[in-house]
Amino acid sequence: MEQPSTKFKWGPLFYITDIFSDNNVGNYYHPGLPPVSYSTRGVPIDENGIECLDLSCPLHPDWAPNKFQVEYNDYLQVSAPKWEVYSEWLNNKLIVCTEGQAKKWMIWWTLLPTPYSYRRLFRQTIVNKMTLNNLTPKELLKEMYNES
Repeated sequence: MEQPSTKFKWGPLFYITDIFSDNNVGNYYHPGLPPVSYSTRGVPIDENGIECLDLSCPLHPDWAPNKFQVEYNDYLQVSAPKWEVYSEWLNNKLIVCTEGQAKKWMIWWTLLPTPYSYRRLFRQTIVNKMTLNNLTPKELLKEMYNES
């Protein structure tokens, strides 16, 4: 069976669809069936319609941080996921991720549409701070982490 030639992406993940191909370029191998399309949420899915992203991934739209994966942010005045969670998950998958990149992906995840109340509160807090203070995402991160 011929593997799909389409490249699939979710956030920083570029899916490897055929581990035996010499011209396969990607940084993430999903251990299930390879992605063939995208869900309505934009997550790569396999031929059975199953998302090709584990719920334990902090980039998954349904991921919910546990109490050890969040910390109170003085600037936002709300608990936020720790950026280290993103860095650790990506580095464990052998995807190089700097502190700045991890913080960027945490904001990216936050801004994904969600039905979950915690995420809606966090998202609204970030959007309000950016709007009221006319901040770019980069400037917001500097304020959140007291960076000059």
